[in-house]
Amino acid sequence: YYRVLQYELIPLDTTGVKLNCIVEEAPMSSLKVGLSYHTFTNAALQLNYEWKNLVGERSLSQVKSAISESTSIQLQHIQYLGKRYNRYFDTYYYANRYKIPVYENATLHHQFSTLYIQFGLYYGHILGRNFETRVGGGYEYMKFRPSISGNTFSKGDVQNSFVNLQLRYNSLDRKFLPTKGITAELDGLIGFNRDYYLRTSSSYSYDPELYKKDTYYRILFRFEGYQSVHPRLSMLGKLYTAQSYRQY
Repeated sequence: YYRVLQYELIPLDTTGVKLNCIVEEAPMSSLKVGLSYHTFTNAALQLNYEWKNLVGERSLSQVKSAISESTSIQLQHIQYLGKRYNRYFDTYYYANRYKIPVYENATLHHQFSTLYIQFGLYYGHILGRNFETRVGGGYEYMKFRPSISGNTFSKGDVQNSFVNLQLRYNSLDRKFLPTKGITAELDGLIGFNRDYYLRTSSSYSYDPELYKKDTYYRILFRFEGYQSVHPRLSMLGKLYTAQSYRQY
């Protein structure tokens, strides 16, 4: 809620001082614009508009969008709880369109156009200055189609619900260009009632035995560590690992 937050100590007498806070309030809404380039999504115009207290006190609502060949949009609302703002509900809707190339022997064989949608609700609790837990669930859906009309490759849909538990630790000294500290995240997910629908012609083919509903499990771990070796030089290390399997 504040763009600037400073303080000064004014001596009163030999028994103490007066704390004088100097603040500059941040705007209740803001628009951020940026440009990005990635070899997978190409150039994109990034837009982010956010409102504070749009839906009740202690809330943050925002719309994020990337306009490019692979367009995406995210709607999010965070409702904080308690005087310390250390508990919150986070609900979101996310959608994107991507083109996924498929290679054989380093040669582009064919390409799929996909539509991916996910929405969910999480409850988060910040414990102390460094540790956070999040638990929630949601629904995800993906539709994929060959990019070239008349292509004989299969097209179809995949959808499922999921529950998710996240544990996060962050001791970085600053958000951008940190010089010391670590970040670590442990993420466990269970996806259930996964449905598959495939077709190679004008009608869906659905074989209950081949495409029966299943449950899948995923766990992943991310780690980043930073250590300063000079005022203008830091060393960093990263680790990422994940494991998943399906239960029929």
